[in-house]
Amino acid sequence: MERYDVFDAAGRPLNKRYRRGQMPQLGEYMPVIHVWLRRHDDTFLIQQRAKTSDPTPYQWATTTGLPNAGETFLAAAQRETHEELGLNFPLLAFQKIRTVTTHTGRYQTHTQVYLVELTEHDPSLHVNPSEVQQTAYLTLCEIQQKIRQGTFWDYPMLLNDVMYFSALEEVMR
Repeated sequence: MERYDVFDAAGRPLNKRYRRGQMPQLGEYMPVIHVWLRRHDDTFLIQQRAKTSDPTPYQWATTTGLPNAGETFLAAAQRETHEELGLNFPLLAFQKIRTVTTHTGRYQTHTQVYLVELTEHDPSLHVNPSEVQQTAYLTLCEIQQKIRQGTFWDYPMLLNDVMYFSALEEVMR
C-alpha cells in the first residue's frame, strides 16, 4: 500500500503518513510534483491520463504524482517521469522552477514544479498504458486553450494559483 508524508503549512514534515487516497486533515498538506518536459521548439510533452483515480480522469496533463513516504520531491519527479513515460533523466536535469502551496479548495498541497529541457527532439517514449493513453507536444498557448476547453487539468484553478504558468513563461524568455 502506497503511503505519503504529510507536511505543515511551511512545508515542514509532520512525521505523519497517510495511505494514498486518504486526504490530509485541516492544517496538513499533501506533497505533489509536476514535471514539465520542454522541447527546443518551446513545446511541452503532455499526456492524456488513463487513470480513473485522477482528480480529472482522462484529461490531458503534464507528468504529476505524489512522493512516496520517505521519498524527496526531486526523486519523485524522476520516478514519475520514468513510470509514466519511460524516460530516464539524471536528477540534475530537473530544474525546480517554483513551489505552490495551496491552502484552500479541494486539496491542501505543497506542489513542486520542475522543468526538464529535452535534448532529443523526440525522445523514445515507453508510456505506461495504465497511466497514460497518449502523448502530444503543445505550446503553452495551446495548453492554456485546452484548459479553457476543459480538456487539460486546470492547474491554476486546482491549486488556487492564477500565476501557475508564470514560472514556465519566465524560463521561456
